[in-house]
Amino acid sequence: ILSVPHIVEALQGFKFPFDGELFHPTMDFNKINGAVRTQYSTKDSLQLSYYIFDIRLSGTKQIDRIRVLNSWWLIEPLVKCPSFYLDADNLGFFLNISLSEGFEGIVLRNPEACYRPGYHAHYMWKIKPIYKIEAEFIGFERALPGTERHLDTFGSLILRSLENGRTFKCSGLTEMERYKLWNNPPEPGTLISIKFGAWSHKEPSKRVPLYPRYDPIIRR
Repeated sequence: ILSVPHIVEALQGFKFPFDGELFHPTMDFNKINGAVRTQYSTKDSLQLSYYIFDIRLSGTKQIDRIRVLNSWWLIEPLVKCPSFYLDADNLGFFLNISLSEGFEGIVLRNPEACYRPGYHAHYMWKIKPIYKIEAEFIGFERALPGTERHLDTFGSLILRSLENGRTFKCSGLTEMERYKLWNNPPEPGTLISIKFGAWSHKEPSKRVPLYPRYDPIIRR
């Protein structure tokens, strides 16, 4: 990745490849995403750190991979995500700590599960709050060119925030919901109920829901 040469340099010499994400606790999602996607380093991209939560060792149990990861001493810009043994009584406590530090939530992993590249079902679960709000319906965005899905209906809903007037897209509809909305479209300004896991920005005047999903429509 050309935008983070300081991280690429810090990773040199390690025996095993890491699994993690580029992050900065004071940057919102859009700012991080923009910094990572540049073809050159910027002031923002050079502030990013690589938060490491696993080692890509196929066939090795989670508990053993964590032991290997914890045996290494890492310094900025490499950051080890803390790992704890949790039971149901402690989930809320650690979730609140994570949220207070700017993270979206926590990830639960099966300590006996082996690493499988690109496959996380049945051994990794994300725990984060679900927000529900209403937004104004503006219209439909047609399916992207080159795709074969939803060509007979639409790609996403285009909505407007009641909080700040910003527009955003919403997906996460069943095929039946798509057909119903497409064939009986709501009037512009109709309130649509959506759910999502995080905001794009900390400032209310700038934020929109991240990856919003459709909830039952509310007609007014």
